[in-house]
Amino acid sequence: NVSLQREIDERVRMEKAQQEQMMFLQILIDTIPVPVFYKNVQGVYLGCNRAFLDFLGITPERIIGKTVFDVAPKELADKYHRMDADLFNNPKVQIYDFGVKHADGTTHDVVFHKAVYADAEGKVAGLIGAMLDITERKHAADALRQTNEALQALIHASPVAIMAFDAQGVVKIWNPAAERIFGWSEAEALGRFNPIVQEDKMDEFRSLLERVLSGETLTNLELLRRRKDGALIDVSVSSAAVSHLAVGSGGIMSVIEDITERKKAQELLKRTYDTQRAINWILNISLKDVPLE
Repeated sequence: NVSLQREIDERVRMEKAQQEQMMFLQILIDTIPVPVFYKNVQGVYLGCNRAFLDFLGITPERIIGKTVFDVAPKELADKYHRMDADLFNNPKVQIYDFGVKHADGTTHDVVFHKAVYADAEGKVAGLIGAMLDITERKHAADALRQTNEALQALIHASPVAIMAFDAQGVVKIWNPAAERIFGWSEAEALGRFNPIVQEDKMDEFRSLLERVLSGETLTNLELLRRRKDGALIDVSVSSAAVSHLAVGSGGIMSVIEDITERKKAQELLKRTYDTQRAINWILNISLKDVPLE
């Protein structure tokens, strides 16, 4: 009887110790701010933390003892089940991103991090997983991609030349209008030092580059630049610093308009005006000498 009582007491002590350990483990995972869950090899949820329940908007009764087919739409559950099976067949850390449906019907984008755990005999007993919500990150990435696509379309369709240079003056962006105005194709211009600057204007360009990189914005600066055929043309340049280019780090973005014809028209208008003034002056002088009748 004494031996039996000791055996019972030992069993009670072990059960109590196991319960205390389980309580400790539950408190531990509840303190983890990301959703955590664990399942057995049959895919049945054995437990989860508070963050998991809050993230899905469900109660423990809705998840414990259930499978993914009980708690998720079929198109999602099929993916979860397939990935769990792959993990059990290849027991390494598994990372992938997929959707998760909240109780209110909204879908969140998450990254799953999962790994298997073993029983006392070393056999795979189940898996444990954690989820990282990347919904806002993906929305931001989508918005950034759409903005970049719109910017690329704007640059491509622009009737004026748009160029970008890194801090050393190497071409990083060269749009179709730049090809048309200056003659160099995009393939010829990208990756080389600004080709439209003639030799005697190199110091001027480097000085302007430094000014813009230091934070100054240049607007409608009239300069002389060259074409591929060697001809010099008048241009209006507006430049500002940018923190990131399509390739590499920061540099400057320039919008360049060919104003050669405008300058010629202005010069012709000025000469016409000066000629008219001269004619009027001569006529005025001549009329002074005409006697009145």
